[in-house]
Amino acid sequence: MRPSARDGRDGAAEVPTNYELRERIEAVSNASGGSNDLLTVAVTPDQPIGESLERVEEEHDIAEYVFDDLPGPVDEPVHEWDNEFDVDVIEAADSSATYGLLVVERGGAALGELAGDRVETVETVDSDVMGKTRPGGQSAQRFARDRQRQKEEFFGEVAEEAERAFIDGDDLAVDGLFVGATTVTVDEFTGGEYLDHRLRDAVVGTFSVEYASEQGLRQLAEKGSEATEDAEREAVREALARFREALRDEDAGAVEYGEDDVGRALEYGAVETLLVSGDRPVAAVHEYEERTEEKDDEVVVVPPNTGDGERFAETFGVAAILRFSID
Repeated sequence: MRPSARDGRDGAAEVPTNYELRERIEAVSNASGGSNDLLTVAVTPDQPIGESLERVEEEHDIAEYVFDDLPGPVDEPVHEWDNEFDVDVIEAADSSATYGLLVVERGGAALGELAGDRVETVETVDSDVMGKTRPGGQSAQRFARDRQRQKEEFFGEVAEEAERAFIDGDDLAVDGLFVGATTVTVDEFTGGEYLDHRLRDAVVGTFSVEYASEQGLRQLAEKGSEATEDAEREAVREALARFREALRDEDAGAVEYGEDDVGRALEYGAVETLLVSGDRPVAAVHEYEERTEEKDDEVVVVPPNTGDGERFAETFGVAAILRFSID
């Protein structure tokens, strides 16, 4: 067999859920062969897919693994024989979340999307708002009023563009929104009634950004990603701290750990926060999330690549902080 992994761009396939994709990536990761028996093929969006497939037509026809429905494009083309698949190229295209990016200033605005490490510009908006220097013969008060009116109209225009870019029908088309500008402008824009209420609720954070341009989008994406990663790490730390405290002191709350006891707590609807190690099989993590989804329980996936995460994986694997004791 000569399985291949590639990125298709014909739009025919439905993009899989994050866990469906992770399950398939896990299967590819576990595949192995003899010396140079396995072929990895990846195609970037600007590369004609026909030319690539001509080189491996026979292999593609009998491929066991074909990824033509990735949530994002691969960054670099790959054509490599080895005794294992190069899953890094698939990991790079896999993004569990997409964030809207909006940078706005009096002089202009830019909208984009962040998926993984990729920043894509969606729209740039020019501004006709007057500068700070007023024309001769116009009173300072009238100039200030006209300038404020123009700025409010421009903010409204930007908000309409954001609604078109980040809302699909009645639903959000992104998982969250980062907004960037100078401190005064970002507060004025997000604090006003410009953004649709769904976008206001989706704002993950506001950040000081120097440019309302494509360069500003990249700067916003970097700051937003760092803040989101910090928040995710803090959420894990807080959940582990609550779990350890409840283990030491019964007055701090009830806990269960191990698959059987946690499963029983889930059946009783007693779980408030479920902690599961990230080293568990993707299917197992997915199952836990499905079991908690209906009851709106919190699920915290504990990364195993930290000291605390490694200890949790070795000692517990899965645990739960309970709403009430089931003993």
